[in-house]
Parts: sequence; structure tokens; C-alpha cells
Amino acid sequence: MANVDAVIVMRRPSTTSFSGLKRRVQNLAFKLLDKFCSFGAWFRCHGSQLSTAWCWCQFYSFRQGSKVVLLNIQKPSVLASAALVSSVSNPYRHKVWAIAKPLFSTMGPKKSTKTAKAGKKSKKEEKVDKKEKPENAAKKTPGEKAAAPKNDEATKAKRPPQKRKAEAHSEEEPKPKLKARVSISETIKDTDFSTSSKSPSGKAPNFKIASWNINGIRAWLDKDGLSYLKAEKPDVLCVQELKCDKSKIPAEVEVEGYTGHWLSGDTEGYSGVGMYYKTKPIKITEGIGIPKHDDEGRCITVEFDKFYLVNTYIPNSGRKLVRLKYRTEQWDVAFRDYLKSLDAKKPVVWCGDLNVAHQEIDIKNPKTNKRNAGFTQEERDSFSETLEAGFIDSFRELHPDEEDAYTFWTYMMNCRAKNVGWRLDYFVVSKRFKEHICESLIRSKVMGSDHCPIVLELAL
Repeated sequence: MANVDAVIVMRRPSTTSFSGLKRRVQNLAFKLLDKFCSFGAWFRCHGSQLSTAWCWCQFYSFRQGSKVVLLNIQKPSVLASAALVSSVSNPYRHKVWAIAKPLFSTMGPKKSTKTAKAGKKSKKEEKVDKKEKPENAAKKTPGEKAAAPKNDEATKAKRPPQKRKAEAHSEEEPKPKLKARVSISETIKDTDFSTSSKSPSGKAPNFKIASWNINGIRAWLDKDGLSYLKAEKPDVLCVQELKCDKSKIPAEVEVEGYTGHWLSGDTEGYSGVGMYYKTKPIKITEGIGIPKHDDEGRCITVEFDKFYLVNTYIPNSGRKLVRLKYRTEQWDVAFRDYLKSLDAKKPVVWCGDLNVAHQEIDIKNPKTNKRNAGFTQEERDSFSETLEAGFIDSFRELHPDEEDAYTFWTYMMNCRAKNVGWRLDYFVVSKRFKEHICESLIRSKVMGSDHCPIVLELAL
């Protein structure tokens, strides 16, 4: 989702006001059409649909039985976004979330301004004028053809100009300036990708791994995401949350010098992981070998000469922690056993969006998030248990006391600018592989997603 300036929340309406709610959604759509002309919208509200042409929308599985519609209306240097949540089986079905610019903040009751009254009066006068015949109208005689209407400047001057609603609104208030879509190539200009790090034995790094939750590969490509790959120049780039079936990944994803490998789940537009690599690995494995955990497309393992690289997008426990038990009692247990089986053969580098802030130092507001997904005691304890099985958190190993080091910021409340974030993305490494670590970095200045990239530099 794009940067926004306003969040409009319409709470549960009474049972008799569903038609009014539908009208509000329709009014929002018409305002979008008035503002962006040939660009349309798609909305779903309690079973009723409104659709127009020239739209681009993506569907996201919000949780089981629900949908989130993310709408992007695109124009050169202009982006507005709106999101509506509704589903019959969704406990939040009576809430409609519209994320939009202040332009759409007029969705409430109409204001009885003098300008509005004057506008209504002028419309009535127009209707009366249309019904009345002009004084100079020529009378037809039998057999005489009707005279063609004159199209002179005087006739045009008499007619009051008809304005669209958006134009009339613009006279009352100045149009807000919309923020352009973030270009990743612009955000990497201030980032220094050089390195002077050394391993504990004094060796310079010769193998770099980057990891990034890109929050949709099509949107990432549209924001020039490949510019980051070309600037960072990692040996491997692991990405999470593709939100795209691998058969529909755009052709422009290909990059010279890299080979891509993509994995999507059974639900299109949900989850998915992938990677770019320079050196062909010995073997690539999809999933962890358990069908009930592998159908969401969350794990790819590549085997290199000296280690295994495991790229994962760990399940989120969800709002109201609906998947907490599945996450901690099923997935984490099975995945921990999988990591231990790999570690018994070769050292492991495990990376990705792990959806947990391990310690209070890893989240800006720990006290208010203790029962929110990603910071529950159950999730944190489960992650600790994995580390105790023979692994280390590479960033905390090298930067044990560094504060305000985050990799995720919600789009709401301008959190990224305020650095109100979470550290959810990790490089977890086998303890015996620690001597090869030169540096573990967070590229917090790189924009383009609600997460930022992280980097691990190794001396092999």
C-alpha cells in the first residue's frame, strides 16, 4: 500500500443503514472517477458490487474466509489507494476500512453551505429554462423543415456551464497534492553499499546474502525494485511475500547474472517466497516435507558447498491471534525439527520474515503489544527454543545493545518516519558457523515495502 495521509473508518452501521453504506462506497468510487477520469475502481460491500473499467486491483487473503481488496489508481507521478475489508464469515465484516487521501474525507453527511444551496437553485433554474421555449424560436409551418439550431457565441453565453462535482468541489477547497509512488532507486541514493567488515579471524567478506519482504512482487517491480538488487549486488537475494502465483510473475523479473527461483502457495495472491542467486546451488528444496505446512508456499532451502540457506516467510498469528496455536504448537515445532535435521549435515543460515520481535529491544512499544501477533510470550518463547537448539541471532550477536533497529513499520500513523517499528526479519545462523560472520546489517533507508532489506556478510 502506498503512503497515505488519512484513514477513514466507518464503524458498524445499524441494520437499516446498509443501503446508506453502499451509497457511501459508491460516492467514493465516483469521486475517484471524477478525480482520475479514465481510471476506475472496484468495490465490494456486504455482497453488493460496483465495478468500472480501467481498474487494477489485487486480492489478499486477510485471514481464513475473508478478503482484503487493495486498489491502486495509477497516473504519472500520482497514486491514491483505497482498501475495503468485508466478508460474510469475517468477524470484522461490519467494518469498512477506506485508506485514501483527504480528498475522500467528505464521505460523511453533506454540509449545508450557501454554495451548495446556490448550486441546487441554479439546477432548478436550468430545468425551468429547458422546459420554456425561447422567445425567438421560429415557428414551423406544415411542410417546412425545422431550422437548424444556431451555434453562435451568444447562445453559448446564455447557457450556464455544466461542471462536474469534482470541479465544483475544487472551487471551494484547493485540491490536495497526492504523493507519488515511491521509487526504490531514489531511496537507495543515500545508502553506502561498500563494506569494511571482517570476520572474527580477520578475513574480509566474500559472500553476501540479502533478504527482503517485498510485500508483492508486481508492486515491487513497478517501484523499480531491481535497482536495489543491482546496487547491493548480493550473491543471493531472498524475498518473501510474493503475493503472486509463480506462473503469473512478470517477465521483467529476470536480471542478467542472476537466476530466479519462485514458490507460491495454493491460495493465489497470498504468501510466497523466492530468491535470486549467482552461483548455482547443489540442490533446491521447496517446503519442509509436510503437506499441511507446505501448501502456503513459505519455505525454500538451497544447498551450497559449505552451508544450507533456508528462506522463509513464517506464518503470522493473525488478528485476535487466530493462528497462534497453529504457529507455535504446529509450524514452529515442525520447522525446528527440520532445521535441526539440516544442521546435523551442514551449518544452516536461516533468513526471512520470521514474524516475531524476540526481545523488548526489538520493538518500539513493548508494553502495549504483548498480546499482539509477533510479540506474544508464546511466539517469543518458541523462537528462544529454536535458538537454544544450536543457533544464534546474527544481528544481536554483533549488536547486542543497539536500540531502534527495526525492519518493519506499519503504514499507519506515519510510523516509518517516526521509526516506530518492529524487528521481524532475521539471519539466524548455526553456532558453529559464527566464525564466518563478518557483519549483519539493516538497510532501513531503503523504501518500497513495509519491511526493509537485511544483509549478512560472510567470509567463506
